[in-house]
Amino acid sequence: MYFLLGWPRVFRLDTELSPAIISVTSFKDKRFFAILTKDGISIWLSKPTLQLVYHQRSENSVTLLGENVCAEWKDDSSRMAISTSRGYIIFFQLERDLSVSHLFHCADQRSSKKKESSELFFVNHRIPAIRMKQDCAIRISGGVQCMSQVRDDLFVSCGDGIIRKLSWDGSTSEKNNIAISSLPFCLDLDDQPRATLYRNKSVFVRQMQFCPLMGGLALVLSDGRAAFLIPQSIKFEPTQCRCVLAQAPGHESLQRSHLCLAANHRYRLIAYGCSSGEAILYYLDEVTGAMQVSHILVLPPEKFPETSKHTGPLSLLKWSPDESVLVVAWESGGFALWTAFGALLVCSLSGDFSMPNDACFLHLRSLEWAAEGYELWAVPADGGSEHFCILDFARSMTAVNYYGSPNDVVLLLTGDRLLVSLNESQNACSSSRGWLQVLLPPAYLSSNWPIRYASLDESGQCVAIAGRAGFAHCWLPSRRWKLFGNEGQEQNMAVTGSMAWWAEFVCLGCFDEQTQCNEIRLYSRHCKVDNLFAHSTRVPTLVSCVSVLRDLLVAYCSDNALRLFALRTVQADRAELLRLQEIALNYCVPHPYCVLAVLVTSLRAEPASPPGQSEPESILINCSGRLLFLARDRLVNAVPGRTPRSFTFSAATPIASCVEQVWCPRGGPQRAYLNNALWLDCGAAGIKVWLPLFGLDKSLSGFMAKRIMLQFKPEFYPLGIAVDDAELVGVQVEVSQYEGVPEPYCAIQRVKCVCLQHILRQLLRRNLGPHAFQVAQSCSDLPHFSHVLELLLHEVLEEEATSSEPLPDPLLPRVLAFVREFPHWRKTIAHCARKSEFAWWPHLFGVVGGARELFDECLRENDLETAAAYLLVLQNLEPPLLSRQLAARLLETSLEQYRWSLARELFRFLRAIDPEELHVDSPRGPTSPKDSSSFSFSRKASMALDLVPQRTRTHSRDKAPPLRRHSSGGSRESLGERADEFLDAILRKQVRAMLSGARLKELGAFGANLLSRERLVAMLRREEAYSVEHFPSALLRLHDEFGWPKPALVASGLPNRPLTSGYLLRTLSIHDDAASTNGDACDSGLLTPSFCLSIPKRSAAATRPRRARRPTRAPRRPAITPPQTPTSSCCQTSSPRETREPSSS
Repeated sequence: MYFLLGWPRVFRLDTELSPAIISVTSFKDKRFFAILTKDGISIWLSKPTLQLVYHQRSENSVTLLGENVCAEWKDDSSRMAISTSRGYIIFFQLERDLSVSHLFHCADQRSSKKKESSELFFVNHRIPAIRMKQDCAIRISGGVQCMSQVRDDLFVSCGDGIIRKLSWDGSTSEKNNIAISSLPFCLDLDDQPRATLYRNKSVFVRQMQFCPLMGGLALVLSDGRAAFLIPQSIKFEPTQCRCVLAQAPGHESLQRSHLCLAANHRYRLIAYGCSSGEAILYYLDEVTGAMQVSHILVLPPEKFPETSKHTGPLSLLKWSPDESVLVVAWESGGFALWTAFGALLVCSLSGDFSMPNDACFLHLRSLEWAAEGYELWAVPADGGSEHFCILDFARSMTAVNYYGSPNDVVLLLTGDRLLVSLNESQNACSSSRGWLQVLLPPAYLSSNWPIRYASLDESGQCVAIAGRAGFAHCWLPSRRWKLFGNEGQEQNMAVTGSMAWWAEFVCLGCFDEQTQCNEIRLYSRHCKVDNLFAHSTRVPTLVSCVSVLRDLLVAYCSDNALRLFALRTVQADRAELLRLQEIALNYCVPHPYCVLAVLVTSLRAEPASPPGQSEPESILINCSGRLLFLARDRLVNAVPGRTPRSFTFSAATPIASCVEQVWCPRGGPQRAYLNNALWLDCGAAGIKVWLPLFGLDKSLSGFMAKRIMLQFKPEFYPLGIAVDDAELVGVQVEVSQYEGVPEPYCAIQRVKCVCLQHILRQLLRRNLGPHAFQVAQSCSDLPHFSHVLELLLHEVLEEEATSSEPLPDPLLPRVLAFVREFPHWRKTIAHCARKSEFAWWPHLFGVVGGARELFDECLRENDLETAAAYLLVLQNLEPPLLSRQLAARLLETSLEQYRWSLARELFRFLRAIDPEELHVDSPRGPTSPKDSSSFSFSRKASMALDLVPQRTRTHSRDKAPPLRRHSSGGSRESLGERADEFLDAILRKQVRAMLSGARLKELGAFGANLLSRERLVAMLRREEAYSVEHFPSALLRLHDEFGWPKPALVASGLPNRPLTSGYLLRTLSIHDDAASTNGDACDSGLLTPSFCLSIPKRSAAATRPRRARRPTRAPRRPAITPPQTPTSSCCQTSSPRETREPSSS
């Protein structure tokens, strides 16, 4: 597909008179362009963009014959016909001027040393000189309305309702003229007996185009009707012609609103532009011959609510060279690009294209595509415009070489470079914008421009390109190109079909100019690009498509036949082809040009469970958008005696229509459903997935479907599918406007979107819940799987909550039951509610249950973040007083579990509650929904509750603001306490609990996250009278909390070992009991028996015997010794204020 890139390039005619440009037309090969003015014609070369010749008509010729109106080229580009305003047709003859060797000589300024060493460093391109002279002029009675070449003749539509047939030398015959009034008109060929003459005798043909593959002329009549003229013979005998009228949908006025047309031969479509600004695409029914409506191109009202009403009539239509994209232009200004089946790619009327009125392509008068669609030549509609512009495009790989790269890699081609967007695992060599830009070799481009085909191998590391002749390949990590060393071999070979990679070999279909033979060749990327290292196999006709799977190659040739070959490695860098069989397709393919792609896949109509290896099982053929399926007949292939390489395929079966792109993954069994599915891009209809259904009951498998076709519309036009991530890959155009430049700058960005929720939704809608659960289970390891469930629930909720009529079979209960099968279902519902409108909440919680019950369940399950999310919902559904109580309950739980980040946010939430609202019994109502991590809370004061912890908020400078003081009122006093007292009560309770448990470390973290230093000190002073209930336990907990070493036993008769908590507690409890029995007051000191307690060192060496210390040196740590008292008084206690000096050992 096509995407705008860069700035438009503006050119002016190189003439002294600076005439106004009327239109632009191109030769058949799109290499030369003719720019028509009122009194002259200019011939331009597309690459490089240069003016070759300008023919100026004399004033006498303009006065006598009239001004130029339109031009038509002959297929061989030797003649040109120009119609004038006075009813004349002037024939011009073009030929190469042999008197001049070349008109321009473009050469690189290289040093003489490089020139002598190799001609690859000296690129020269000689531009030929063209001579143009007038041949003759013929007057056409009735005036010239339009012209069209029909084989070797020129058909001219006149204003008197006659189509005249002229030869290119100007001769004509009256008996060959076709009168519109004498033609029988009908609605289809079956209605031919009731065909009547056209009622309006003055009608004439406004525009026409010859459609050779459809066998007739597409017409636009002067009264706005669309018709198709079908001859009985190729000579267009007047008595053997008949017309089929198109039946446009809607009112009679729409059927008479056709203004212009453009025929698409590859997709067998005819596009008509209407006065309403729409484009209607018709196709000819193969049975009845009637013109049926395929689809209508109209700007989507949700994206263009006002613009679509003011576009005006559609004045221009032009198909791209590969006929995959249609460009349209409106009379009031603006242009757009649509795919063949109605997917909008680019529209200049969108808000991104904020262009001033002097932009060069705001109003267009004429359009023409350049070679291979890399450029679009446009003429502005200004009356005195003397310039034209060229829009550059990047083409996707699918439009150039079908199935030529991995499914998750986007490959774009421009006129001079490749843009490769690899996946995350291969993106190490990509640029900052995610694109790997590879310049095409100038030595190859100079003689082989434009690039027609490109193919990327499965690893995404090697790419091959092919232009007008030869081919080249590049190793992307090093950006090193390999070209033909023999230029003669390069120019003698022309790639005619697509290219494909097989391991390290590139497979291509080509035509050899020297031998005049069609061949299939294999080149190794490790060897030189030379025919000596290539393997070639001749085929009778031209090769159009090539596809490879494992060691099987399928080639589609122009004789409408498939040829199967076996690939086999002969040596390390040599391979060969072995012919297997030939399959004729004359019964299902009308013309070889209609075949867009041929793919050999491992797809089976009845998928295996579990899926096996990716063996060749079927062949897919995209014929004019209709996908044909040729399944391998396994019963025949299983006959004993047949070789393993013998394949037999059943008859072609159509499985889908309006198909533009096909993806058939080759992954493993990790995601069996997605890897064994067929992914189709169907334009405006969206994505279709032919999904397998595994695990069916064998007793019911006889009549149950083995596959199902699912359909959904993505957010952008996809270019690939990343099956491992369940995502679609595509491209979007970023438009930037710069000051002083009227035209915008366009850049390309790779985008992805999740598509798994669409598949699950379609399966649930069809009551295929078990299959939906299996698909979800296979993708549950994705990092964004929870987001998939949220999208699934949100989309269904939005559709049913906004429905104006009650739904007979609502899907929301089934989706909620499906979501409940996963462990994080409460979080999914909470996030969906936070991202939804407040008006949808009753519909959601009416099915899933009350938010209060879900909040309580989250607390019981210790899922505090999800409970905080439900608190946001309850704030708008419950009275403020109840919301505060629930928030206080959650705050206490978060403080008990040391969830400081969540507690900090809840603390701010409670501070933000207005005390004046606490006496209100009604809910607060809706608040503005934010993103997934922050939401607003109150009417007067809003704050953000971030469920994701933020490290920056733990800094002391980011403390919560001080409590806001409100003027006390009667309503607040009636509630029993002030807001700050309510919070202080919660905090004091937590401080008291931490002090009682001697959790000083948690107390420090508590103060650092929730309180300032002054407030913490003030709160501790309030608890000054609080004493430790059990000091030994508190001391041991303090040692454990900070990782301090515990005291060790040092006494006679006892081993020197660390004191365990159990032993110390038992010992101290005995003394506590004894002290209580003796009636002594127990203080907070340590009661010790008649042995020493010493503090050991942290290191392991502390348990070893120490050396004797000098008696004069004091120990580093004072030892705690019992007082010098008799043994009988060992249980006595001392006053807490009394100090004891440690005795020296």
